[in-house]
Amino acid sequence: MMHWYLNEQREQILNVAREFAQEECRRAKAEVEKTNKPPVALFKRAAELGLVGMTWPEEYGGLGLDLVTYCLAKEEIAKELPVLNILIGGTTTLCGKHILQGGSEEIKKKYLPLAAKGDLIMAAGNCEAVGATNFSEFQTTAVPDGDFYVLNGSKIFTTNLDTCGAIIVTARTSPEVNPITGRGLSYIIVDKGMPGLEIGKIEEKLGWHGSSTGSFFLKNVRVPRTNRLGPEGIGNAAMVPVLAEENMTIGCECLGHAESLYLKTWDYLNSRVMRGVSLFNTSQVIRHRLLKMRVEIDSLRALVYGTATQADQGRPIIDLGNFCKFKGVEVLEYVGREAVQLHGGLGVVNDNMIDTGYRDARVGAIAGMAVEQIYDMVLGFMQMGMVPVL
Repeated sequence: MMHWYLNEQREQILNVAREFAQEECRRAKAEVEKTNKPPVALFKRAAELGLVGMTWPEEYGGLGLDLVTYCLAKEEIAKELPVLNILIGGTTTLCGKHILQGGSEEIKKKYLPLAAKGDLIMAAGNCEAVGATNFSEFQTTAVPDGDFYVLNGSKIFTTNLDTCGAIIVTARTSPEVNPITGRGLSYIIVDKGMPGLEIGKIEEKLGWHGSSTGSFFLKNVRVPRTNRLGPEGIGNAAMVPVLAEENMTIGCECLGHAESLYLKTWDYLNSRVMRGVSLFNTSQVIRHRLLKMRVEIDSLRALVYGTATQADQGRPIIDLGNFCKFKGVEVLEYVGREAVQLHGGLGVVNDNMIDTGYRDARVGAIAGMAVEQIYDMVLGFMQMGMVPVL
């Protein structure tokens, strides 16, 4: 299908990503699902193809491409191995964009080219046991000591933890932290091998199999002050645009995953014959359910690519970017649930992996920031006039 946002260059990248997904990611899917081991080798391969950091400027190892093109690549990967996008997105957007907007030239050249080559996976350590958005009660501190910060504290539910080489840690650099804006919090890059950094338990999750999520501890970790991203105590102002872009790409990942489940269900219902007739042709209800799945998928597609287009035009997407996550997890959960139900007994057999969308949607609605927390954040921006009410 020729979509309105495609052009010759974007089709070339899409075809590269599609071939990679179908020829290499598809073969790995069952093993990743069963072993729960992150597909690090495929992250490296994706980087070789230019699919990691592709929106970064060329001087930092990227391709200088736009967000629509990036979403096309992630959509194709999500059709075959959605969890690989967690490695790619966490590195390219959640951490990479943060470094691009707040890092010094030295920091950009130290971390970004390594990641673009596939030699570095990055993670963001924000969430604490007191609550992910309970900023005023965060306990992790970064105390200046000459040319260094000394970090102490702990973080939980950090994605990519087992595979990353660097973590962007959110830490208090002020005794007082604003509970709404997060002013008083700073963002500091901690390298995995720094003395005093200890990795804790890696959790087993409902979904996102093949993505490591766990806790870590900071015990008098000395980090150069040059590793800070942006001004000291900048708070949420640094993360708001990053989070909006990350949530837009999560919507894109949900889109690709939902598409794959819809097509599997379409093929199954047309090939499964009972009393000489395909299931598709036995029931109007089944046909209507399939069409509703398609409607939801195309609604999400319009939102994701419309938002990416606006971002590429330089327009703020604080509201629309986050809406992509809301809608994305809702569509994936809906399509995933319908796919399981319409496959019948085959839908709940693990080897068929029909239930992955339903499980992954549940994790996606919580990971990063729970959708309810993001609802509150966007509504707060509306009340402050930062984004339009409509």
